[in-house]
Amino acid sequence: MINGLIAAVDKGALVKKNPCTFNHLTMKYFQTVFIVLVLAVSCTKLVELDFETNSKLTFNCILNPDSLITANLVESRGLNSVGDFIAIEGAEIMLFEDENLLGNMLDIENGNYFFAYYPKPGHSYKIEIYKSGFPVSVAKTIVPN
Repeated sequence: MINGLIAAVDKGALVKKNPCTFNHLTMKYFQTVFIVLVLAVSCTKLVELDFETNSKLTFNCILNPDSLITANLVESRGLNSVGDFIAIEGAEIMLFEDENLLGNMLDIENGNYFFAYYPKPGHSYKIEIYKSGFPVSVAKTIVPN
């Protein structure tokens, strides 16, 4: 009789069990969190950067003892600008070796410049760039041994 009573109570408890079990609530919670995360991550905002900068001269030249001196001169661009760099022609580029003037670089075209000289290892080189509308630019380097 005691065994029958326990079985009846267990059977009744099983029949009257709440349909919202722990697993069901957990699954609903994870679904809600997942949907919120997907919506939060998928939202984007366009940020406009307002950087007003003045253009500057950008000089690119690599000195190698086994190569004649070639260089490229362009106008820098702002962070928001797109497109190609603007080549600077007609600049006066003076080349110095150990503070002694070697001469002016030849303006070939499209911002490319040339000087028929092989740099010497261990010597220092300096360029001075003069172009109307821009401040004077100066750069120095040493060709390694």
